[in-house]
Amino acid sequence: MKKILILSSITFLLLTISLMSNQASAVLIAEYLTYPELIMESGKLSRDFTSKEYDKYLEGTYTNWMFGIAVNVVNKNVRTSYISDVIYSYTNNSNTDIKYTLDIQKETKKTCSFQTSASVGGSASGNIKKIKAEVSAKANVDYATTEVQSEKVTQKYDVVIEAHSNIIVFLEGHLLITNGVLSIYDFWFRTSGTFELAILQDQSIRVEKSSI
Repeated sequence: MKKILILSSITFLLLTISLMSNQASAVLIAEYLTYPELIMESGKLSRDFTSKEYDKYLEGTYTNWMFGIAVNVVNKNVRTSYISDVIYSYTNNSNTDIKYTLDIQKETKKTCSFQTSASVGGSASGNIKKIKAEVSAKANVDYATTEVQSEKVTQKYDVVIEAHSNIIVFLEGHLLITNGVLSIYDFWFRTSGTFELAILQDQSIRVEKSSI
């Protein structure tokens, strides 16, 4: 009976470890605005522009064009550090260390995320790709880079959770952010809003441990 109980406990532990490895999900650069920590070395995100700043920046896009896209770049290639949401966490309340391999998905290419305010996104409908291309060119951001599709690799990461300790795993790295405002002209009718380009520079695994 005691042997059966021990075997059951071992089986449960192995099953738990196997299930835990599935909890490490991918962190996508397209979701950078949801990150708990996003710090620009200068300037600010387009979502943080005040109404006064927005109106001032927008003056740089006023023109008498019949058609076209006028762009005013406010922040150009600003290095920005980020920390993602926690992708894995576990508390070891036992008296034994736990060792296992965690599979973590990382983006490897210099993926670009393109964001626009709702006013632009709504009016653009199927032309968002064209707008992205024009804005990238006028902001002097390499369009080829912005067209790279996200490429993810799964990295195996060996981790030890000591007895009576807690572990959390997340990703950190750097982006280059370019943002500003734009006005789209269609038969002299103007639709205005903000834009933001965030290009992935690097991404690494960060682990924090604490005693309980």
